[in-house]
Amino acid sequence: MSRSDAYRLLACPLCHTVHATPHMVAFGFMVTEHWSDTYSVQSLFESRQGLRQCTACHDFYLQSEAPYIGHLTSAQASRLVAVPPDYIPAFLRRAGSDDVTTANTNSDSAHAGQFWIRWLKKWWVGKPFYLLPTDNPPGENKDPSKKYPRMMTASHGDLAGILENQEKYSVNLIQAARILNWIYLNDAYRDTAKSMVEKGQEPHSAFKPTETQIDNMRTLLALLEFADGGYRATAIAELYRELGQFDRAIQILEKITEPDYKSEAILEAARQGVRAPTLIPYAHQHKK
Repeated sequence: MSRSDAYRLLACPLCHTVHATPHMVAFGFMVTEHWSDTYSVQSLFESRQGLRQCTACHDFYLQSEAPYIGHLTSAQASRLVAVPPDYIPAFLRRAGSDDVTTANTNSDSAHAGQFWIRWLKKWWVGKPFYLLPTDNPPGENKDPSKKYPRMMTASHGDLAGILENQEKYSVNLIQAARILNWIYLNDAYRDTAKSMVEKGQEPHSAFKPTETQIDNMRTLLALLEFADGGYRATAIAELYRELGQFDRAIQILEKITEPDYKSEAILEAARQGVRAPTLIPYAHQHKK
């Protein structure tokens, strides 16, 4: 499991706005699905390559490049960290005459099920709804502008803009954006592969990377070319494999002195001449 110890305060290196982020002291890395291009499903630790967006200037930076300002205890965080809007499931949302909601809407509104989610949360703690206070307790800071905003991650929709203006960012940030873009551009194949597997079909032949994908992978390879060993060596080999350069991928993977499930799965796929991203099974997922 993952465990946090209150919050760290980090400043945006561009406009110096201070954000709060959970201080993680233990990580759980088990996931439902883990793919050869580093994509994971239901991960307990999803860093998004450390790529963040400032809530004030709306520009992008790496969390590792953000200056450390201080630490908040749990008690302090409850008063000083802005609370994110509740996620309202689709079946609880209801549109009013002046409010239109969609299945992908995560924000709250007066007509989007806010009453119901509040009622359910209070019902869950086992206290009568009418006995629970609805106002902030005495002394609570009621001005949200004085609370530290939570750190935001960059979305898939942000990646194209970042890469189009890469001259304004660090090499490490562009590398992170390229990795996220690699994963994102492979999602179309993932959807196709799952559909084909459900029909009992072999999906690998459906992987046909576009020119945009090929350009992104080649550029990412150039950024990673001086790395060796461990995670980066595996990532480089996977990029070569997806580009169809199987001999180069095999050469890199056979030099890894301590191979793991991921590197071994990628090596096997390269030996079979398979380009498509592949699922990496954990030990407990191997068939006996």
